[in-house]
Amino acid sequence: MSRLSRRLVLQGSIAGAGTLAGLRFARAQQSGSVKIGFATCLSGPLAIIGNDILMGAQLAADYINKTGGVAGRQVELVVKDTKTNPNEAVAAVRELLGNGIKLIVGGLYGPEAAGQTPIVTEANGIIVIQGTQAMSVNHEQYVRNMFRTSEDSVETMTGFVQLAVDKYSDVTDWVFFAIDSASDRQAWDVFRKVMADGYGKIGKQVKFIEPIWVKIGAGDFRNQLSTIISSPAQGIYSLVYGSDGITCYTQARAMGLQNKIKVIFDSGNEIGFAKAMKQNVPPNMWVTTPWYHGLYPGNSVSDAIYQAYVAKTGDKIPQGWLQFGAAPIFALAKGVETAGGSTETDRVITALESGATFDTLKGPSRFRKDDHQMVADLNYIQYAPMPEDPGFKIAQMIKYDGAKYLEPPSPGKAYIP
Repeated sequence: MSRLSRRLVLQGSIAGAGTLAGLRFARAQQSGSVKIGFATCLSGPLAIIGNDILMGAQLAADYINKTGGVAGRQVELVVKDTKTNPNEAVAAVRELLGNGIKLIVGGLYGPEAAGQTPIVTEANGIIVIQGTQAMSVNHEQYVRNMFRTSEDSVETMTGFVQLAVDKYSDVTDWVFFAIDSASDRQAWDVFRKVMADGYGKIGKQVKFIEPIWVKIGAGDFRNQLSTIISSPAQGIYSLVYGSDGITCYTQARAMGLQNKIKVIFDSGNEIGFAKAMKQNVPPNMWVTTPWYHGLYPGNSVSDAIYQAYVAKTGDKIPQGWLQFGAAPIFALAKGVETAGGSTETDRVITALESGATFDTLKGPSRFRKDDHQMVADLNYIQYAPMPEDPGFKIAQMIKYDGAKYLEPPSPGKAYIP
């Protein structure tokens, strides 16, 4: 055989090997289980939230697997604890990516999302943000590899403004009470803007007390609460939640806050908070919840997840955090299904951008193509204490059309209130 012939044979062998390797890789992306890396706070101050979020994800995966899977494949969750620590959150995602898992769920709160998203993007994976409302996620920090299934601050706060105008239009002095973080400081700017606009539409002027900032895990909030009680504030917008929320409002009750404040709007103190507080739950607190099952009677997915939750726990009042876990799983499953069973990143992104609807506990939802923000209902509930178990009840509940309150998309550009 001539030297030229040997070279051609060698080149053909290499090309053939490359083609076979590519075929094996493509086949691997369309066979076996669909692995989803799930990173959330299972310990630390936000564990009270993260463990319910994980249960929502597990129940969603079980539901999908029992109803045929994803293009015939089972969903498999690979779980990592972020320990309510941004550095641990980054490490968890690095480990998942290092194990070849490109479909990631993360970002329970702002610093987690900010740290995890660039790493997933660099590895050409997909991250679905499970919880944070930070405006930066779908604005200046937007990347094509990121999707968000939680609401953003504008959407949530504008819904609260509608609630304020409908039920508490006489409350015109407000204080913003939140964790001292970049995302919550941005939320303060949003709060001032949407409240002023909402009250302006009914011919009233809203006044703002200087915002009150606290550290996560502080443990003692009495100085800040004293400042609120001695101020002219009649309403509070609160972003102090998790175990901090329980500690804070236990101290607040002892100080008589409930006798001073007419209404508390809260983003974070879900039903687990009310279960812990029992008869000491603030009677004037409205909470935004990712999902309240009582608002969706007859919804087959909501009913199935609710029933599975009750069967597993014996608890008949699930936390809305289940939606924060379930929605990303349903979304990624739909993306893989629409991509013909492939987990290849670009194909799944294209599928999710197509406007295809996917199940959530609040009914069918979709992502906006422009900024990958999920469009879904907004749910709000009001607690009230009662003498019988479990010590509280849902006194009122309401849902709004989330699409009505979403700000226009501006991916890559900072949101300016």
